[in-house]
Amino acid sequence: MKIGYARVSTKDQNLDLQIEALEKAGCEKIYQEKISGTTKNRPELDKMIEQFRKGDELYVWRLDRLGRSLKNIIDLVLSLSDKGIIIKGLVDGVDTSNY
Repeated sequence: MKIGYARVSTKDQNLDLQIEALEKAGCEKIYQEKISGTTKNRPELDKMIEQFRKGDELYVWRLDRLGRSLKNIIDLVLSLSDKGIIIKGLVDGVDTSNY
């Protein structure tokens, strides 16, 4: 299943551009959050991760939407990859299906 995750840092920011790109990529479900990446508790991200199944594909606008820091992003990507989840960043060209 193609699953999207869209996040902006403040309630004043708009998710429309990210959501439109995720829909265009064919995402069947899109999780959305308006919360700072530095916040440890991101309920929608956690809910999404819990529902992943091996072979699912995670699409994000940019990889930085996933984490608080480079280390946090790398740890999450490695953890998901180990579970058979493919990660694709639409703007930055990330695609873990080749690994």
